[in-house]
Amino acid sequence: EGSAPDIGAYENSLGTPLHNELIYVKTDGDDTGSVGLEAEAFASIQAAIDYSEDGDTVLVYPGTYVENLEISGKDIVLGSRFLTTADTSYISQTIIDGDANGRVLFLDVGISDACRITGLTLRNGYVPAGAFENGGAIYCDNANPRLDHLYILANTVEAWGGGIASFNSKPIIEDCIFSNNTASFASALFIRLNGVGDTAFVSRCEFVDNEATSGYTVYLNDADVIATDLHIHDNIREGLALRGLSHHIEITNTLIHDNTSHGVSSFSASDVTLTNCTIASNGLYGI
Repeated sequence: EGSAPDIGAYENSLGTPLHNELIYVKTDGDDTGSVGLEAEAFASIQAAIDYSEDGDTVLVYPGTYVENLEISGKDIVLGSRFLTTADTSYISQTIIDGDANGRVLFLDVGISDACRITGLTLRNGYVPAGAFENGGAIYCDNANPRLDHLYILANTVEAWGGGIASFNSKPIIEDCIFSNNTASFASALFIRLNGVGDTAFVSRCEFVDNEATSGYTVYLNDADVIATDLHIHDNIREGLALRGLSHHIEITNTLIHDNTSHGVSSFSASDVTLTNCTIASNGLYGI
């Protein structure tokens, strides 16, 4: 009595709207008071992430968003309109730009493979020397996301993983392009997973024109990894590096060529299977 009725409708400004599970982001949106309806979208992706709950979807419309994002402790889907249309042109049209002011996306503890990042371009991340100096586009820390249909472009770190760095995580990485990324080690992708028996998956990814100042384009270190249909070519330094006693690594249907150093380098990797792989025209040894 004496209060405004609320039946979940939005027409009463005194009522509390129901939570919105499909959260829109547009460059002409507004973060103030938004719950991410299509007609009243958020302007920033981070505001939409902060509003979201487990199981929600954050749908980002085309444009360039200059942001440094973090997802921690919840499983959401973050993607472009590729997610709803399967139109790959939305990947290059929907850009998250780190503005050389930190990594583009940090995926923190408590994320499972129900967390999906898809259909986006992640570019211009920069992580200087110091603590947590890895992963220019994406850094996974005890997180197990699905990362698919991403363009990982022109990111730089002073240490490991210019494109993606994954520590104590078991990501699923599919249908991604890594290009023009730079790091001291592992210019495109670094995976380290100390727990024996946990497996990371990498499939249908291309690694081209990346530069490691000290070594390696893709580095699988102390990790159980199954990798299929990779194309690693025209990178500065080694194409692929493998390391880890008691860890199982399978590489299948992979082409490694025209890298400036070795095609494949192996350090104390005792359980490695290469099947139907072509390793040719690299600067030094094939393996």
